[in-house]
Amino acid sequence: ERVQLGFTGRAVVDNLEVLDRQDRSMLFSTRTGVKIDLQKLIGNGDIIIHSAQLFGAKIRISQERADTAANIQFVLDAFASKDTTSKPAPHVEIRSIMVRHTDITFDKKWKKKLNTFDPNHISITDASITASLNILKDDTLDVSLKKMSLREASGITISNGRLELRKD
Repeated sequence: ERVQLGFTGRAVVDNLEVLDRQDRSMLFSTRTGVKIDLQKLIGNGDIIIHSAQLFGAKIRISQERADTAANIQFVLDAFASKDTTSKPAPHVEIRSIMVRHTDITFDKKWKKKLNTFDPNHISITDASITASLNILKDDTLDVSLKKMSLREASGITISNGRLELRKD
């Protein structure tokens, strides 16, 4: 609906919607923002995101049958490397990730629903997350989940969740 672009690598999109291959809403966000280091991206291909923000989002991931791909697969494929050379992957950092008032559903539609937490049918409401992806390379991962709160339909509630994840 409204897009704001800044010369410093900042972009804000209001009322962003992404449809899946069946023209169903897969992502809707009242406000999506990103600030990227354009100089590093153009200079050496490094992806340094100073901030990424997702507010008031509804994310719907689903899979119709066991023999079909999830509705999000075409998006993942679009970002997958098509480069078959052994060129090193770019350095990737997301210094600040903010998610507020977001609902997330994951649904394997052919699976029967359980009356308890069901990993085949996840329904999260009012997720709020503050995190950073400090390093993402082929052999290194460093993620800091500074604060997370959410409610899952089964009754699970997380308040003030924190996590540090490192793999060298």
